[in-house]
Amino acid sequence: MPVPLKIALDLQAENCIDVKTDKHHNHMGHPETARLDPCNSKRLSQMNDLQGLADFKASCFLMDQDLTRIEEAFDRLETGNFGYCIQCNNPIPLEQLEKDPAQSHCHTCHAHKEE
Repeated sequence: MPVPLKIALDLQAENCIDVKTDKHHNHMGHPETARLDPCNSKRLSQMNDLQGLADFKASCFLMDQDLTRIEEAFDRLETGNFGYCIQCNNPIPLEQLEKDPAQSHCHTCHAHKEE
């Protein structure tokens, strides 16, 4: 399986793979490629699968956070507290709510929360 030489050499330097390089440019002048040993190719495939799984879990976590924020915004809407900062109880500016309707803090409290 051909891979860009730079990537293959980086992996070789990290002792992840053995590299066999093609020392010539192809007919279109593209740079050298490297061929992965089949055993190392399987390991690389497993690493890609693990990275994909980690990306999927991170995506799910972020979606859960968004869903929680939206549910909390609906709760504030039902109790009449929507549009008010949950920390200082000051109104959240309309421009801020237009950007993020699930916003729960005014600009000042949000800035303090980030610190």
